[in-house]
Amino acid sequence: MESNNNLPFHGLKFCSTSINTAQRSTLAWKIEMLGGAFHNDLLADTNVLLVGSIDTPKYHFCAQRRFDIKFVLPDTVNTIYDLWTQNKEMDSSIIDNFLLSPFHGMSICLSRLSNVTSSQFHREAIAKIIVDLGGNPTESLTPSHKAVVSIEKSGKRYEKAIEWGIPVVHPKWVTDSAERGAALQWMYYDISTIDPEMIGHGSCLVWADLDRSEFEKGHIRSANGTFICDRNAEPVLQAQHNSSHSHNSSHRANLFTVSAHSTSLIFKQIGFHLCGFSKNELLKLTSVISDEGGQIVSDISANIIVVPSNYSYTDVPAKVKSLADSKGIKIVNEWFIERSLHYSRLCFDQWSIPRVYANLKLNLKISFSGFGGIELVHVEKVLKSIGCSPTRTLDQTSDLLVINIMSIGLTEEHFPLFFEHDYRSVLLGPCPLDSKTSSSKTMNKVIAARSWGVPVVSLAYIWKVTDTGNLPALNDGCLCIFSPNSIKRRAQGLSSHEVEMIDTALKSIIENATLARQGLLSQDGSFESGPNNKNPSPKVSQLVASTKRLKSIRLAGMAPKSRLKTLATAQKEPQRAHPDSRTSRKRNEIKVLDLQASTSRRKNRITGIGRGEQI
Repeated sequence: MESNNNLPFHGLKFCSTSINTAQRSTLAWKIEMLGGAFHNDLLADTNVLLVGSIDTPKYHFCAQRRFDIKFVLPDTVNTIYDLWTQNKEMDSSIIDNFLLSPFHGMSICLSRLSNVTSSQFHREAIAKIIVDLGGNPTESLTPSHKAVVSIEKSGKRYEKAIEWGIPVVHPKWVTDSAERGAALQWMYYDISTIDPEMIGHGSCLVWADLDRSEFEKGHIRSANGTFICDRNAEPVLQAQHNSSHSHNSSHRANLFTVSAHSTSLIFKQIGFHLCGFSKNELLKLTSVISDEGGQIVSDISANIIVVPSNYSYTDVPAKVKSLADSKGIKIVNEWFIERSLHYSRLCFDQWSIPRVYANLKLNLKISFSGFGGIELVHVEKVLKSIGCSPTRTLDQTSDLLVINIMSIGLTEEHFPLFFEHDYRSVLLGPCPLDSKTSSSKTMNKVIAARSWGVPVVSLAYIWKVTDTGNLPALNDGCLCIFSPNSIKRRAQGLSSHEVEMIDTALKSIIENATLARQGLLSQDGSFESGPNNKNPSPKVSQLVASTKRLKSIRLAGMAPKSRLKTLATAQKEPQRAHPDSRTSRKRNEIKVLDLQASTSRRKNRITGIGRGEQI
């Protein structure tokens, strides 16, 4: 079963310093959603420190002794989380673009450096390093300055610094901190207390272990020993957010901007009762709910009762269900908390309602594609809950390909057939996408699945599994985009040439629907780059009409017999479960969205996708 290898914080373990409890719990939740782990204590395998202040024992210890730790600002987690919800392509190396600059936000006074004998410590060289690494070098001194850089223990600025308790450090502190990638402790460079020959000794105990590559990317040492900023380095990624504040770090300059985050409390004055969670889960949920203004109360006082997502509706205690019936209390799983935090609003939707079946053992390998943000995480969890092995990679051993049909342009307006069921809101719900990248990748997988005979279904197919405990028929045109059938091609009266024409036509429909959604087709069907057209072009309309003519055609595929046998067996042998006799009625009563009633099933089916290269 696939792990969270593709999540941006996979394999990363975080710790924090000088961050308040409320902020820390929210960051910990986001870190977990991104595949990482968060601990309050600094552990031997911690590799990222969230820095609220550099003047803390944790930061000093790591700068001096932990070469394996990366320093980042707390809001880095928010920024990467926002990009992830937009389905930006990234991996665990993304955090390297956010490394905290050694002099981030520091005002540093430079005093009496014009006449130093070493060009390495000359005013211009030191000022350049400070600016390039996020600081603000000045000639004047105020009580808000972090440090004074000087080689002389005299002058008004020196005297005022001593009076105000501002450290006066040798310029070697600047060059050493730049090379270390972290602000080293003042006390090892304090010219008022350290002998000149001992300046810097003991400040860093891991020089030999450091990877200097990050430092060398931003700066190169010239022949005369000064540092020159390499301003030709290309940005790794541009975030499309309005910046709430700018960063001058050479590690992060022009890479990302940070979005502002709402400070409103999502769960203000809402009473939650938590049922069925472990001690650790209770602590985590309690912290998150409290931080967002909610309260943990008894079941009879609750507005919302939260149960684990691995609970089926029959697993919910009878007392809880009876209480919910009598008092109108909503029963949701913890995905309600996650989705509400993710979308910054209360998310009462189908995702959060306990399913009829949540612990099946289908033993299928299912690839999924086109999903982003919180849905990416929850789709994987849904697949695991029915006993399948979810993977984002498609190959010939896959049993099913589940796609976000909206990501390839199969919208309700143009393809209403795919939305004629009880799970319409699941398909229409918010699902952030990087339209160009995700759409093309998903389309390539659909084409490859057609070539390999792998059935392609919408998420509604999986949702129906959780409702019925069985695999729906693969010829259900409302749920299946493509279903291979190695039998009766001749009986349908289709020649190979006709089948190829159908494949090509349906592929064109999907591709043109995608172009229309992105505003790349003009009214006459030609390409244009203007704003999105609300009305479909004639070409798209013609293609949509063609689907109605094709919907009764069943395409033949080339699925391995073993896979078809597996699916057929799973369909013939329903999962044994004994739901509460009142399950259906109760679930309908606790649904929190007005779901569109299912219309009569159409007997004719839409089929197949055109051929394409393997991925």
